[in-house]
Formats: sequence, structure tokens, C-alpha cells
Amino acid sequence: MWSAVVAPLLLLLVSTAIDGLPRTDVTVSGISSGGAMAAQLHIVFSQDISACGIVTGIPYYCSRGNIMNMNACMNGPATLISVSSITNKINSYASSALIDKVDNLSSNPIYIFHGKSDHTIAGNVVKVNEQIYKPYNVRIKTNYDTMANHGFVTDNYGGKCEILESTQYINNCNFNLAYDMLNYLYSGHLIKPSTTSTILKGKLLEFDQNAFIDPPLQVTTTPLKQQEQRGIFDLWSQWVDATLQLYNPVNYLPSNGTFFGFAFPTTTSFSNNGFDKTGYLYVPSGCSKGKNCSIHVALHGCKQGKTSSSV
Repeated sequence: MWSAVVAPLLLLLVSTAIDGLPRTDVTVSGISSGGAMAAQLHIVFSQDISACGIVTGIPYYCSRGNIMNMNACMNGPATLISVSSITNKINSYASSALIDKVDNLSSNPIYIFHGKSDHTIAGNVVKVNEQIYKPYNVRIKTNYDTMANHGFVTDNYGGKCEILESTQYINNCNFNLAYDMLNYLYSGHLIKPSTTSTILKGKLLEFDQNAFIDPPLQVTTTPLKQQEQRGIFDLWSQWVDATLQLYNPVNYLPSNGTFFGFAFPTTTSFSNNGFDKTGYLYVPSGCSKGKNCSIHVALHGCKQGKTSSSV
């Protein structure tokens, strides 16, 4: 049920355009291996996570716990992936209380993206995500028409759209994927950024992910009990709540004005739990004024961390 990835989390607070909307506590998305992890988190913790964005990610339980199956999960053909076996496994886990009830998935927004020029993960494999989610009465939006290679797509930054940009994995395809995905996950209530460069007035904060691995979580093939899973999730939620109170003064913007300022650390601590030492939390300016803001968790893919990418 769990896969280990060396990943700094990026937590985004999402300020919706309309006040008074029902608060959606947590949504999740990811790209590549992060997209696979996003689907895992959503299906396992569906009581708390209410929407999922999968950017060129393989399906839940695709490799069935066997690394030898990963070639089919990356390159296809999709006919080698048994949708019925995967949904049966999900239902079995849920009925055994190893994961949250599948009823929680009903009406959840699911956004699935794969670029036409992406040959790192086969498009027909990514599309299997649709078949896995459909039995659970979710709402799915897909985007398979952009000529993007394997990377995150923007409308004004990055390498050429159809060419693999293996340094930052960001492709300029004249399309704002972040907005299109998040706006769908939040039911169309986000304000679309200007087509020109938009100055961000929020703040990007670092946090120590090791705080959540105490004692260190060992990578194991034994499924975590639901109580153990819930304990990890509750610890994370409590930390986020405490951090927002700490970093939520009215005048928190840097003195030099509009851009948020931060510095990436020069060292990274890797441990057997698969997490980078440092994660990042972006707080929009609107979330510093007493407004309820939802939490979005973004997960990167392989070779896309701060020590691998030139960011």
C-alpha cells in the first residue's frame, strides 16, 4: 500500500475565490512517481483527502508489490494491468479496515494528465487510473491532448514543450497545468492568474520532515494497521495546524515587498524512510487574514527533488 520515495513535500494553502464554501481539508497531487503516490494517499486516506491530481502517474497497486512488474507499469501495454485485481485489492483492504472506506471516494474530483510527447511513462498506462477510479463514482477530468514531454507543464516557463527537460522537468506548453488541475479539484472556484507574469505575494516556508518520523518509520512489506496510519496522518495534520498559527501574522510579507524570499539548504539528510529532510509550505497572502484555506499536498517525481533539480 505504501511506496517509498525520496520526497520533500510541498504543502500549498489554497485560497478559494468565494468565501463561505464548504472547507475541503486536504487534496493531493503528484507528478510521475509522485503521481502514483498521490493516488495511493488518496485511496488509503479517503476519509481526509477529498480530491486527487495525477500527472503522468502509474495506477494504484500496479506492480502488486513486486519490482519485477514495474516495466509493464512504466511502458505497458495496459493489457498487462488487471483493473479487476486492483479494485478487488482496494475493496479487500477497505473491508479489512486496512484503508479508509471506499464510500468516501464518491463524488471526489480526480484530474489525470499525460502529455502526448511523454515516453517515460506510457499514456495507456496512465489512462488505467480512470478505470480504477470509475467504480467508486468519482468525477474525472482528463487531459491527454497537450504535446508535453515528461514534466510539469506551465504557460510561461521551462523547456520546450515536446522535449524532455531533465534538469528541472518543467515544460513551457502555453498551458497552466497547476491552475487547470487545482481549479478542477476545488470545483471551479479558483481565480485564474493573469496570462502575464503574476507576482506572488505569499510566503514559502521550510519545515523539517524528520519531525514526522519519530521514531524512524522503517520501510516494510507489512501493511500498517488503520490506527497506525491514522496516527501518522493526525500527527501531520496537527503540525500543519500549529505551523499555520505560528506563521499567520497579519503583516508577514518580507520588507522588500512582493516576492517571497527563501533559501534552499545546501545539505540534505536522507534516511531509510525515503523522505528528504526538508519540505516546503506555501501560504498565499489571503490565508493570513483569517480566511479558511484548504491544504494541497504536492509530491514530485524521481530526480525532481531539490538536490537533483537546478531550482
